[in-house]
Amino acid sequence: MIAPAFAEVAVSEVADDQAGAVHFNGAFDRLLELGVVDTKGAQYVRLSFEGMPSGVPELVRVRQVMSNARGATRNGNGWIVKDKEGRSWFTPDGVNRVEVREKKRANALMRALGGGSDDDKEASGVPASWRRAAVKKDARAMVKDITKATEENGILDPDRFSYDDRGQKFLSQVVLDACLMYRAGYADEANELVHVALSVYPTPERVIDGVIDDLAEARYAEVYEAFQKSRDWQAYRDGVRSLVERFPRGWLCREGAMVLSEKLDARISGKQRVAQDAFNGHPLSAQTKALLDGLRQRETVIYPSQLSGWLLYPTDRDELKSLGRYGQAIADEWMIELIASGMDGFLGLLAAAESDEFLMVSREDSARSYYSRSDILRAALSRSDGELGDALFSAMERPTLMSDVALELLKAAYPDGSDSGMSISFGGSEEIGAAEYYQWWKEHRDLSKLELARVYFSDGGGTHKLVAMKWLAESQNSSDAKLVEDAVFAMELRAGLELAAKWVDLRRSNAAEFLARWEAHVREQVAAADEDDYMIPWQLRQEKGLDEHFKSLQLLVNDTTADELFAKMRAGELDVESGIKQLAVLLEEKEIEQLPAIMDLVAALEDVDDQMRVLDWITDTAVARSGSWGEGPEAEALKIGYRARIAGKLDASRAHWGMLPARIGKNCLPVMRPQSGQKVSGAMAMCARSPLRVSLQFMRLRSIRRCMGLRSGGPRRRCSMSTSRWPGGCWRVSLFMRTTNRGQLSKEMWRKCVPMWPS
Repeated sequence: MIAPAFAEVAVSEVADDQAGAVHFNGAFDRLLELGVVDTKGAQYVRLSFEGMPSGVPELVRVRQVMSNARGATRNGNGWIVKDKEGRSWFTPDGVNRVEVREKKRANALMRALGGGSDDDKEASGVPASWRRAAVKKDARAMVKDITKATEENGILDPDRFSYDDRGQKFLSQVVLDACLMYRAGYADEANELVHVALSVYPTPERVIDGVIDDLAEARYAEVYEAFQKSRDWQAYRDGVRSLVERFPRGWLCREGAMVLSEKLDARISGKQRVAQDAFNGHPLSAQTKALLDGLRQRETVIYPSQLSGWLLYPTDRDELKSLGRYGQAIADEWMIELIASGMDGFLGLLAAAESDEFLMVSREDSARSYYSRSDILRAALSRSDGELGDALFSAMERPTLMSDVALELLKAAYPDGSDSGMSISFGGSEEIGAAEYYQWWKEHRDLSKLELARVYFSDGGGTHKLVAMKWLAESQNSSDAKLVEDAVFAMELRAGLELAAKWVDLRRSNAAEFLARWEAHVREQVAAADEDDYMIPWQLRQEKGLDEHFKSLQLLVNDTTADELFAKMRAGELDVESGIKQLAVLLEEKEIEQLPAIMDLVAALEDVDDQMRVLDWITDTAVARSGSWGEGPEAEALKIGYRARIAGKLDASRAHWGMLPARIGKNCLPVMRPQSGQKVSGAMAMCARSPLRVSLQFMRLRSIRRCMGLRSGGPRRRCSMSTSRWPGGCWRVSLFMRTTNRGQLSKEMWRKCVPMWPS
């Protein structure tokens, strides 16, 4: 059955030798013609990258392939291929590759002094280190991996084939690995591998189609990346058209690429549909037309999750840009203009939804950040034959259409009972079409914010309800409060808890009677629930969990001030851990103004753990707050200003925390040296003479660990931190790392790692 399968997919000829053994040499040659990396004269290696430089999309794909390990018994993980110019290229799968350079190691003296290597950072290629690996040994290991995977519950267990495609993907990669071995001179091992791989799968043609799909996707990624650099629409169209012809079968997105080619033809010839100045006889205002012109010129991503329920967002710019309670903070000028346009903007989006104009924004960035490619394609392939091309086109990485953005923003504004803003349009027949959006607009375009809030709360999902509650809380009509409170009591407990906390926060002292009834209701529900009832949040199941939750809400009802909480903590009437939780509920976006008082509290504490809890809260809150702005130049400017405000407030309380002592260097730079007797590549240590300074040191090191992407915990821990007291009252805070990031951090890297702490 194997030979017919190969012949059917038309990628090779299969021949038998005189002994009757099956050979796939013709198939390998055909795959090489289709673009598998040529490994003639290549070196099989075990490679690891030194760091993660930005701006190298090929590296991202290569690392993703490497992270999906194809068998723990293998020693090598790819091939080093030299080009005509003498440059080295690494490929882990024969499809993706990245230029690398071998990182030079520091000599023994430099290592002893804590210095780095003399690596040439100006040379091309990603720094990496590698060593030779044995091809034949790994080929035998891969055969064992395939056999093991056929056991019960393995990815090649026949019972899984109907619902789990991981086995097919695994075998497709085995075929690619075999092709690389064949070209490198290991034909016997390659043929045995493919024979075993195709023998264990009921439909071998699917395995080969998986190989073709990987090749086609990699080649398309190259075409698209070239377009993003050149912005040459005709070259992009020609590249897509060439791939459609080159891969007549096996490429899952081929029909989507055909649709893309047609739309690129229309764009080049000027025949694409464009947004009109009116929709269904309703002319667009000058402001709305300017809004669409701004969208045409846009080159940065729009995330609809930031605009869920945007018709109810406040129109005051300062209010939108503040860290606050209207969803995510909005810093993007175009989004602010859309919010200000209201129902006129909604009408403009209806006009834009009929446009095929391409924007210089990648669909990959805006639409596929929530789902993996396989999830999107699985949804796309559920469409009927007539819609398949459009569905696959929508799933592809490509320039965004104006209609893509318009439909996503219409969905974000439309209260349909789902959590709007997180959904993705797959093209073709929409669950909600432009006609339904238009009908909704006609029925609601003249409503006030409060009237619209009632619609959102009644018809919308959780996010829309939260946005609507701001307006309902300010209403003088008692029926609006009844609408919210009755709905909260009717909800499942987990959803009700979130809305109830928001309602108390908005209503404060006016929510006293509601809070009393709600607390009794929750305690009754928790008491009657089973231990494993998922509707009861884990925090409420803990000892005193319910008490802590309602104490925090009672603070809001009582209009408790931060000063009162600080006073209780200083007097010992309130433990620090509980006080921090209550502060988090009470302060929200105003915690920056309280930093001097918080640092006063930290200075007064004697226990290092208590100090670190407070500082932990400051750092985590700051990261969460600054992250709510999203991405883009406007957001980055706000983040920088926010960090500067934090630094200023900390500097104002300098007397209570002090600058770190110059014990290891006047700039308090970390020193990393080999540690004998420990399985670490280096240790980063700082010293401080007070518990408060220890806490600050510890927080700096935590920031460095986050910046470097190091993980902690688990049996294969790569990074750990510890504190210890040295003679003379000096505390030592250490960050231990294994296998990565050797050498000494530069002053510039230090500042990059810890932007929010003064240095």
